[in-house]
Formats: sequence, C-alpha cells, structure tokens
Amino acid sequence: MKRQPFHEWTKCVKNDRSGILATVLNNARNIQSGSRLFVSEMGDRTGGLGNSLLDEQVAKLATEKLRQMVPVSKTYSFHVDEETISVFVDVHIPPPKVIIFGAGHDAIPVAAFAQQSGFRVTIVDPREAFANQERFPGTHIILARPKHLSEKVHLDKHTLIVIMNHHLDKDRACLQFSLESEAPYVGLLGPRKRRNRLLNDLKSRGVTFSKESISRLYNPVGLDIGAEGSDEIAISIVSELIAFKHGKRGGFLTEQYDDTDTTYEVAE
Repeated sequence: MKRQPFHEWTKCVKNDRSGILATVLNNARNIQSGSRLFVSEMGDRTGGLGNSLLDEQVAKLATEKLRQMVPVSKTYSFHVDEETISVFVDVHIPPPKVIIFGAGHDAIPVAAFAQQSGFRVTIVDPREAFANQERFPGTHIILARPKHLSEKVHLDKHTLIVIMNHHLDKDRACLQFSLESEAPYVGLLGPRKRRNRLLNDLKSRGVTFSKESISRLYNPVGLDIGAEGSDEIAISIVSELIAFKHGKRGGFLTEQYDDTDTTYEVAE
C-alpha cells in the first residue's frame, strides 16, 4: 500500500516526532491545489507537490525549519516556471527537552519551573533516594552513573541541558558527554573559575572541544537578575532556557522602545 503524506503526518504528530507537511494552496500548471508533501525529521519524503523543483525547494525549507527550536507554521510563496505557488508549511516539533544532571535540593525548583513553562524534564542522577517521583513529580527519572550516560541518556538538537551535580567528577563527565552531543544549550552551574577547572581537567586527559562546542556552553547559567536563594536562581535558569528557546538574549522589555515615543507627554 502506497504511503500517504497526511497519514505519515498524523503518525508523526501522534508519536511526537518532528516533521513537516506541505500543502499547495493554489492551482498552477501541472500543480493541483491540495497536493501534499511530508518530510520526516530524517529527511525522508512521502508524496509530492506536482513539480520536482518545488519539491526540492520545500524539502530544503523543511530541513531548515526542523533545525529550529520553535519553528512557525506559515504560508510560503515559491516561484516555479514563472508562476507563484502558495504552500502552507505545517511544522511539528516536540516540546524541547530539559535534562537536569543532578537531583540535589536546588534542582527541585528548576525542574518544577521548567515543567510549568512547557518543557519536558528529565532528571539524571545515580541516587535513587534523591532522583525519584516524590521529589520530582511528573519528570522522567534516569538512574545513571557518569560512566553509563551514553548507554542510558539520549541527547539531541532539541535537548537543553543543566548540569548541577555539585560534584567535580560527575560534572566533568556530564560536561564532556553534553559537549560531545548535538545539544544546542549546555548550562553549567557555578562560577567561571570552576568551569575553567573542569575544562582544563578534561584537556589534561586528552579531551578538547572546538570553538563551536564551547559556544554552546552557558556559564554561569541563568539570566543576570540578581537572583539569591534556590527559587530565584531556578527562575533565572529557566528564564534563560525560555529565552534560548525563542532565540532571545533576555533584558528589560522597556529598553526595546526609545524615548522619542510621543503618545504620552510627560509633565514638566
């Protein structure tokens, strides 16, 4: 039985996988309105839009959108054989995952605020007495020692990481594991001096990272809001996760407006 684009799309959404469904909105030469093309997260295609050049253009766009953390579904215009073709590109990307390495007391509010913000949260720690549903309700728990991370933990380009083991050896292993993955954001709790110590320790063991890899390392983790105490620090960390997800740098919204706004006159 021939696979149908819409069937593959519904299967993608049901299984919470990434994919796009492109639908032609107007008729053109040899192109029918309603023609569909499905592109999976692996780049596999199902169906077609009636023109191989149009298929290639849409597939290229799909590849770009599937790399984005929060892509937008919208209508695009493509030019084929001197005609303009309108194609609605519907994108499904599962909610970003947040993996927290470390199940200490200060990880509890980070997990809670991240869940409330729509992230799927996983806690990784070898200690069952700390990493459990009673302390981290609604999260996915992985009991894993540093040497077993590659066997038990899956990181991908939609995974945001926060390392907060409060243990040098564990943090070193988690940092190496994270920076060697596709994860676009690796947050490391603690001061810059501690980060440098971890990186230098890894370097002395023959483990080095490219500039691109280091650019994905966020340390100290969190937005600079003067946070004190575990709850405020957690808010700072999750705020940075939200900002990163949306491609923002954080900051005061009021600073996005200049002083030339004359809709309100200030009394002298």
